[in-house]
Amino acid sequence: MITLPLPKEINRCLGHGEKTREWCDRLDNCARHVTIRHDLAYTTPCYRACTTDSMAAYLPMDGEAA
Repeated sequence: MITLPLPKEINRCLGHGEKTREWCDRLDNCARHVTIRHDLAYTTPCYRACTTDSMAAYLPMDGEAA
């Protein structure tokens, strides 16, 4: 199980690309996205962290790789 908020050095993810409707289908279970709701300090989220089909930047909330 992952504890939120994530450490500051881990990039946050907005869960979408620069274009409209490029939503990630895993954003509700990804700690990089969900932690934004829990951050007390200002962080700068990036656009979609997983830009390939391998989902290499995906951090599942349950800690288990999908």
